[in-house]
Amino acid sequence: MKKINIIYTLAFMQVLVYSTTFAQNVEPVKGEGGKYSFGFANLYFEVDASKGGRICSFQLDKKEILYNSANMLQSGSTFWPSPQSVWNWPPNAVLDRRSYASTILKNELVLTSDTSSLHLQFIKIFSANSKDSSISIKYVMKNTSTTAI
Repeated sequence: MKKINIIYTLAFMQVLVYSTTFAQNVEPVKGEGGKYSFGFANLYFEVDASKGGRICSFQLDKKEILYNSANMLQSGSTFWPSPQSVWNWPPNAVLDRRSYASTILKNELVLTSDTSSLHLQFIKIFSANSKDSSISIKYVMKNTSTTAI
């Protein structure tokens, strides 16, 4: 029994060493006007906390991949609740266009909206890993009312 416990312990330690050795998280950089960016190798990714936590730039080899225009509703990339019939058009300003509170926790950028008239609050979490050239995005919808939405 003791031999089996030692084998499991060694296997667990190997997994820990592997995960900490190869995961190379990129720290977000705070820029001007509420913008935060992740840059590594040939990738550049930027989020604007002052404009609804909208992804405003994604570049590969310094070439912009996202569509950007003067009309913010049709620029970059963002997250909206579904179905649209609940909120109509244009999207709720609190969730879509207004400023989000920003925090950097470890290597994650965490953006949090105010509560909207729909009783929703959005939390957007962004991170980057240079080892596998990935950008991770997590969107959370928080129901702030006492009834199901």
